Amino acid sequence: MKSYKYLIILLAAALMLSACSSGAETLSGPVAQVVPGGPAEKDEPAQEMQRVGEENYGFWDIPSSWQPFTELDAHPDDIMIQYSDPTGSQIITVRYFEDFGSSPEEVLNSQGAYMESLGGEGIQGARVSLNGIEAIQIYGFFPEETAMVTWAFESGENLLHVIIAEGPIPEIFDTVGYLEKSYAILE
Repeated sequence: MKSYKYLIILLAAALMLSACSSGAETLSGPVAQVVPGGPAEKDEPAQEMQRVGEENYGFWDIPSSWQPFTELDAHPDDIMIQYSDPTGSQIITVRYFEDFGSSPEEVLNSQGAYMESLGGEGIQGARVSLNGIEAIQIYGFFPEETAMVTWAFESGENLLHVIIAEGPIPEIFDTVGYLEKSYAILE
């Protein structure tokens, strides 16, 4: 019975993500499929938002209840910014790399393999718009009824940007929406 519940959630999430797609162009290679363009619109009251971020990482809006988050097993030299909801179940991680030497496609192919190693299923990717920025995106679903969405793109400053949103289904759709509607390289 539990496997049917997971399958139903996985199919519903995939349908929601596909329905939200805004003209996504698929990639070739191991991550090629249709991918989400954003969360489903809801008739909920607007929540109070805060603008966060730093130079080179970019800037985005999240609910004012979200706080900075530190990965417990992060290496001290790992350069990233993280924010989470008050429960710590929804997390946004933003990284950048200078003169990285890999393309966004290569980074996301590695991310797809990593997601598979964690038990990710339904891993798909495409070219999408991240608030007007052309990016490549990959996402997958996990048995714990959670999902991970990763974007990668290069900016004119010779930087490779990697943004990861992770959280439970269906809340992940809101988290993805915060980024897709508000992310910008400059404040």
